[in-house]
Amino acid sequence: MNMIEAIKEAQSLPNVWFRPVSWRNTGAAYTIGRGGRVEFVPTARGGVPARFPDVNVCLGEWEVIDPGFVHSEQPNNQER
Repeated sequence: MNMIEAIKEAQSLPNVWFRPVSWRNTGAAYTIGRGGRVEFVPTARGGVPARFPDVNVCLGEWEVIDPGFVHSEQPNNQER
C-alpha cells in the first residue's frame, strides 16, 4: 500500500500505527493523534509531532501495524 492508503486505513481502525515498510525492525512508526495530527511513536511522551522522511520513503511501500509489534522491535525488548 502507499502512504495515503496506510493513513486512510489507520484512520478507520482503532489502535493501529503505520510506517514505511523500509522501517521494519526499527521500532518506529506513526500514529494519528489528537486533532488528526500525525505523530511519531513511540517516545517517552507517547507521540511527538511527525516529520516525514525523504520523498523516496514517502513514495515507497507502507504498512499498517499493531503497536505491540513495533514495541517488540525496540532494542531493549529483543532477546540477546
